[in-house]
Amino acid sequence: MAGKGAAVLARPVRPRMVAACFAALAPSLALAPGVPVPVALLLRDWETAVRCAVPVVLLLGFWALGRRWSALTVSDVQRNEALLVSGLSFIAGAAALAWPLKPQEVPWDAAFFEAVSAITSTGLTMFPDPSAHGPALLFVRAWGQWYGGLAILVLALSLTVRPGVLSRRLGRMEASESDFIGGTRARAKRVLWVYGALTAACIAALWALTGSGWEALLHGLTAVSTAGFSSHGDSLAGWDWPARAVIMVFALAGAVSLLFWWRLREDGPRHLLRDREAQALVVLIVGGAALIALLEAAWREGGIWAVDWSLFGHALFLSASAQTTTGYSTLDPGQMAPAAQLVMMAQMMVGADLGSTGGGLKVARVLVLVAIVRTALLSTALPRHAVAKPRTHGGPVHEGAAQTAMLLALLYGATILVGWGVCLAADAPPMAALFEVISATSTVGLSAGVTGLEAPGAVKATLIVCMLLGRVEFLALLIALAPRTWKGG
Repeated sequence: MAGKGAAVLARPVRPRMVAACFAALAPSLALAPGVPVPVALLLRDWETAVRCAVPVVLLLGFWALGRRWSALTVSDVQRNEALLVSGLSFIAGAAALAWPLKPQEVPWDAAFFEAVSAITSTGLTMFPDPSAHGPALLFVRAWGQWYGGLAILVLALSLTVRPGVLSRRLGRMEASESDFIGGTRARAKRVLWVYGALTAACIAALWALTGSGWEALLHGLTAVSTAGFSSHGDSLAGWDWPARAVIMVFALAGAVSLLFWWRLREDGPRHLLRDREAQALVVLIVGGAALIALLEAAWREGGIWAVDWSLFGHALFLSASAQTTTGYSTLDPGQMAPAAQLVMMAQMMVGADLGSTGGGLKVARVLVLVAIVRTALLSTALPRHAVAKPRTHGGPVHEGAAQTAMLLALLYGATILVGWGVCLAADAPPMAALFEVISATSTVGLSAGVTGLEAPGAVKATLIVCMLLGRVEFLALLIALAPRTWKGG
């Protein structure tokens, strides 16, 4: 904990600086509702086009108004200001999509929930049958998830925010320190190129297999972004296995650091042998699939020997969906064995890789936590004056990385505990409520049946907060609520 002397040195955020930084991001934020405008016009959905155009005008108006403060962004942007702007960007993005995602029969709280789920690339939905809504609205959902996957800050860094302190601060919101290849803006352009290329390849593959370009577009956008919105009420339960396999492959591609693919292009196959996080991700998916299949088979009537062998395919798909935090499903998780649900909860908590589109604590941080525990156990057997330090990848764990991993694990656990308590107080089933809160906090989207239009307002609000906290990794929203943020030491 920071001492009193350090607290005296704490600098509060400067509202004008926050406004200036947010104004610099406004043009990239306008793309969230802006891109669906021409799509809605082509589909002759005039209402959706207008609903998308209004927030575009408001955001661009704020950008024009904020240009008088643009000179401030070249000065020293504090880390608390950059984190606050990052959190505000996701809230503003959700607000911009709420009206376009509000069919007449859907209340405002449900529409905002859907928008938050989109912009945080979660996938929990208030629409029991998305196909009942117009194609323009379905595109808004899918595009919102793709845009929210990495694109809010990446687009800002590569297209609108000028190089300088702000771009460096925001760049650190989206990748680990080791992911910096060249300048922040150059790195952002590489990430955006990889993100776009993977998405185009996924859409092409799905189009070839399903025969529907529209279905391929909607699901290609949400697969690579590990987001999980489907245009079907039963997710991918009605799809054939080849198309499901494509979804799994591209969800995994989005769940590793996107700069992994750039390095693979430059270094060749030997990079596969060096990336421990990507290897761990695959091991967790395969191991989780085996556990889910065995536990589900043992739970069903007749036991393992009476089970349809397709269960093992479903188990692999659900394991990949939970671990990559994509959120598609081929079976209803809420109807599966409680032990199998616990395995998926553990996978959702671990999540994907740093620098990816996925959520969760992230594999790299979990490896750091494992190293800390292993070192603590080892130290009990060492001589009194011997020193053992946590090590990963053959090298010592940086003190800052260890502190970050422990802090985020603590905040993550506290968020789940509080969120679960609120859902229990609202009479949600205990197991389903825990599954839902973990899914929301890890921005996964797998549902055990708690999310829906009929859910109590307290449950909706809790899951909204969990999605936002999980997407900005807690600190950004906590900084906004901390009194010292505004008044300093």
